[in-house]
Amino acid sequence: MVKHYFARKGRCKTVGLVDGALLFVLDSNMVAFSIVKNQIFRRIIRPMMKQTLALLMVMAPLLLSAWANYTTLSTPDFEVYFRKGWETEAKNILQALEFSRPYVESLTGHRPARVPVVLSDMGIMVNGYANPVGAKMGLFAYPPSSGELALGEDWWQFVGVHEYIHMAQMTRTSGEPALLRALFGNILYPNLYQPMWMTEGITVYGESQLSEYTGRLNSGTYPAIINALAREGRLPSPGKACYYSHSDPLGNYYVYGSSFHQYLSDTYGEDKFAVLYGETSASLTSYLNPLSSSLSLDRSYKTAFGKSVSELWSDWQAQTIDRSTPLPKQKLTEDGWTKKGLTHHNGALYYIQRKTAKTGPSSGFSSYRLMRLNGLSAKASAEVVIEQGSDFTAGYQISGNKLYYSRSEFKPGYANNDFDGLGIITEVWVQDLSRGNRKKLFAGPIRAFCHLGGNRFLVAEDDETHQNTKLYEISGSAPRKTLRGTLDHLVGTIHASQGRIFVTARRFWQNNSIYELNLNTLALTPLVNTASLETVSWVGGNDLAFNAVYDGKNGAYIYKLDSGEIQRLAGFSEIKDAVEVRGKTYFLSINAQGYDVYQDPLKLQSFSLPQAKTAGPSYTRLSASSSRVLNKYPIQAGSYAKNIGHMLWPRLYRFPYIDATDKNGDGELDELIVGVQMAGTDVVGDFPMWYATVLYDVKNEDWGFNLGLENNFFSPVKHTLEYSDLDGKSLKSVQYVPLLRRQNYGLTEARAGFGFTASENMARQVWDPFVGLNFAARGARLQTKNSLLIETDKDRLGWQGLANLRWKAPLSTEFRHSVFAAHDPKADPDEVFAPMRGYESDWNQTRGVQLSNSWYAPILKIRDGIWNPNIYIEDVNLGLFYDHAFPGDKVDSNVRYSYGAELIAEFSLLYNFSLNLGVRYSQNKEGEELVALILGL
Repeated sequence: MVKHYFARKGRCKTVGLVDGALLFVLDSNMVAFSIVKNQIFRRIIRPMMKQTLALLMVMAPLLLSAWANYTTLSTPDFEVYFRKGWETEAKNILQALEFSRPYVESLTGHRPARVPVVLSDMGIMVNGYANPVGAKMGLFAYPPSSGELALGEDWWQFVGVHEYIHMAQMTRTSGEPALLRALFGNILYPNLYQPMWMTEGITVYGESQLSEYTGRLNSGTYPAIINALAREGRLPSPGKACYYSHSDPLGNYYVYGSSFHQYLSDTYGEDKFAVLYGETSASLTSYLNPLSSSLSLDRSYKTAFGKSVSELWSDWQAQTIDRSTPLPKQKLTEDGWTKKGLTHHNGALYYIQRKTAKTGPSSGFSSYRLMRLNGLSAKASAEVVIEQGSDFTAGYQISGNKLYYSRSEFKPGYANNDFDGLGIITEVWVQDLSRGNRKKLFAGPIRAFCHLGGNRFLVAEDDETHQNTKLYEISGSAPRKTLRGTLDHLVGTIHASQGRIFVTARRFWQNNSIYELNLNTLALTPLVNTASLETVSWVGGNDLAFNAVYDGKNGAYIYKLDSGEIQRLAGFSEIKDAVEVRGKTYFLSINAQGYDVYQDPLKLQSFSLPQAKTAGPSYTRLSASSSRVLNKYPIQAGSYAKNIGHMLWPRLYRFPYIDATDKNGDGELDELIVGVQMAGTDVVGDFPMWYATVLYDVKNEDWGFNLGLENNFFSPVKHTLEYSDLDGKSLKSVQYVPLLRRQNYGLTEARAGFGFTASENMARQVWDPFVGLNFAARGARLQTKNSLLIETDKDRLGWQGLANLRWKAPLSTEFRHSVFAAHDPKADPDEVFAPMRGYESDWNQTRGVQLSNSWYAPILKIRDGIWNPNIYIEDVNLGLFYDHAFPGDKVDSNVRYSYGAELIAEFSLLYNFSLNLGVRYSQNKEGEELVALILGL
């Protein structure tokens, strides 16, 4: 038979099967379509499929290599995977890593086998990662211009050393653990089972030893956080330091661990770290650290330092408190978290703030805000000018009554697999401060912008590999973009005043310095140029204000444009963005709750710039034609076949399996099943994971297996495939396409795809096309999914829809609403609706609506942990709920509703896991009372 389709719009009702065809009523019009006979499938199509599959298995490696867009360059210790156009940067990554490798080996006591490195262009996103289990690391190409990560002489060295320390430290193993790891996979590296303040502490410490002008311990911010916590008696216990806590918004295991490692190095010597991590990597009890932290770690720390972890932690706390310095006291704000970009306009202060409101179990709302502070006294009121879902990536400027501000957004076409080829760009918007209306002006890979007056802007964009700056002038009501030239610097900020232009800029092996830019000749005249980090904060009249990191501390300074004299605003160890308004000085400084605006009196002192203590670059940048690294290591080229080879080895885990069964109880085995469970991954993310279980029934001489593969090779299509012939043959295939992804409010994500499941020896086949949409607004998040369910063998055509809404309520509480609706009459009754709170039995309906409404409030903020056993508790939350279910058959006896209360505590444990544990009291429609435990990962 040949398929025949005929359809009109309307509602569809199934009539039945007639002579192998499905009949439908569609607005009283008959629609028929025929199904291809099973004999045709068995005799023609299935043999063709088998032959095609066999051919594809043979040709797959060749096809993948032909279609792949990654190649490699390597030295003896590193192999960089990159896309077209990034060859020069791949060589410079190799150089930075090979240069720093001896130090990392000395620090950790280990030299890993050749490490694969993925070079990813993510636009203006700053990051890197290490995956010891997958035996790879990734480096994002964008070098930052602001924040603690901006202090670094070579971005590839900074981010590369951090991730390489991870690889060297966590893959070190010896003794029995080495044997277990070799046999059963990388999941058994013993140093994976350590607290996060060890994992991240050694890396931040190590990155900061490259020079005094590189690394977060030298950036001022990390030491300032520790000083504030020490001054206020808030330094964490070793148990609390393992986890993120809302009680100390800027404190985390990066900060605590690096400070603790610095103390250990200063007191006992850096060479003890190799001893410490050698001990932890050789002990079988290291695998039990997440349960009982002292069991193995105390012995290892005593071997290396002569004291237990708790004793050393107490010593570090005591020394830190003893050396702490005073904090400013006259706050204008009290809400902490992250603040930056303090400036003034028309008698008011403006600043950027990032803050998270904790509202319920494992839930909260984060946003980025531009705030205006009116009154400028202890009773000053702060109001929101702009609130958005992304950071102000290129800052903001106020000119006249216009606010020009930036935000980030996704754009396709970037060389990465991490975000399916999406990168982040900057959008520049304008808002009228009096009327509040706003519009987007222009967008691109913008690092900095400046309003020059009227409709003229000067914009700094990175070149294709983030090494130089392209300067553009954008002008006109319908913006016209004109290239003014290219600088061999990266421009981080631009400020204009009285016809002069001043920039923060850097180039290779140089931190931010301050220059005056001649826009006609593109000449840069140095004003403040040291080996440290300087950033312009504002320019007005004869004053250029800048922030700088000198001697490891953040300070605020004034450069006199007429004389070149530099003055320092002194009084505290952490001062940023100092501004003067009506004879009073306002600035940002840090406390245990984060950054706040202060107005303490500051001293204006004459200041001499520090002299550089380094002899110059440790190495020079390589060019596209370079064939050796450090004039020592030849660079070898490779193909995509390297990625396939990496993927095929089951490096994640290789666990044996054995199951013996005596079904009859007669003492003789009816089944003896042996086998192996294994999994692997590739380097670049085309095949993020595969897994397989292969079993053999010795008694019955029968094989069985299941296979799974995550496939992103045909990006942006996402595909997951699972097949099993255990307990009957089954196949599951899910594929979808991300249609839209945005960072800011409104529609943030759209995806469409379909799933296919064949089970019960492939006899039952379900198709599941779906569409998912996510929305975000200020204080609200909405997720939706709509699916069709199609089973041809049982005449099923159903629909299921889900909508989840969370919104922030007053007093940092939260409402949650969930609506699940279905019209799926041919489905099995127990597979449509989820169980309802207040009932022990399932709601076995195939048509209807299920509503869930909850209100949550954190009522007890514990926010502390214990070290042994390792447990951390965040908040205890009170919840009130009302659920209601309306059946599609409108039978009153099938209506359900319930209400009640919940107490839910948020636990973290095992260093990496979180769970919600609580109790629920409910009463349902029938008056039945139920007390139930709540457990959710």
